[in-house]
Amino acid sequence: MFDRTRAAIKLILYFSKCVGIMPFTIHWDDNILQFKLTKLSITISLFMSVFIVIPNCYSLYQLYVILIDIYQDAPVNVIVRCLINILNSVCHICTPVVLLKNRLNLNFVLNKLIQNFTCESKTNHLFYVILQIIIGFSQIILSSIIFILSYPEEEGIFNFFTYTSNLFAVYLMLLQFVNCLLLMKENLKLINSKILILATQNIQVKHQHLKKLLLQVGSLQRTICNSSDIISLIYSLPLLILVLQLFFWNLHMFYFCILKVIGYKIEGSIVFLLYALSYGSSELFLLTCTCQQVKQE
Repeated sequence: MFDRTRAAIKLILYFSKCVGIMPFTIHWDDNILQFKLTKLSITISLFMSVFIVIPNCYSLYQLYVILIDIYQDAPVNVIVRCLINILNSVCHICTPVVLLKNRLNLNFVLNKLIQNFTCESKTNHLFYVILQIIIGFSQIILSSIIFILSYPEEEGIFNFFTYTSNLFAVYLMLLQFVNCLLLMKENLKLINSKILILATQNIQVKHQHLKKLLLQVGSLQRTICNSSDIISLIYSLPLLILVLQLFFWNLHMFYFCILKVIGYKIEGSIVFLLYALSYGSSELFLLTCTCQQVKQE
């Protein structure tokens, strides 16, 4: 299972590099993950970030500053849409900065979490990561297409790019955090299995074997405690921005869905509003469900 877990991590990190939020290269040396800074990796990350963020800034100016004259009767709509895109962009910008600052900590955590359980785990992490990427990317692309069809007065292809690229980057940051939590969950399951062995041991068990199990449990517990603190430190700021963005996103879509159902003439189709609401809710569900599963272990 180690090879599949390693492939799953590489898949997320390489996708992250494609959108500019992973500013270092990935190497495996004797099954040890290493993050290395190179001029090329920093240049690629910077280029991709600029390539995505600058068009989004222009899109903000084009869609929301200019269109404020068109939608004078609904300034809240313009302001909230502007705020959502700004939070998306800020989350995209701060993620590589935070990861770069905490590169060694993230490297340490991933190595510890992988090495502790992969020999005994039967979980196919590669399958779950591929499934997460396919479902998430399909949702983003479909919502982008519906967005373009719902707002034909705006520049379709340009806004399709700016809309999807930011969502891809933010979603990949979320996947990084979620899969770190899933690795922690596997370690917790291993701790529980060791404790169960200790609880069911016969009184005549050899002292040396019992001592070995106790040392393993203690080492795993220290790993989980340290990993939890480090992961929280690394992803707290991007996740805070993401949750704020999702809050405004869901509130905006829910509010205009109600107005649309009541009969008010609101721009955009009810299909887009409902689908966008379901997308934002699904991200929150993924985050809360994963945290709840780790808590239950």
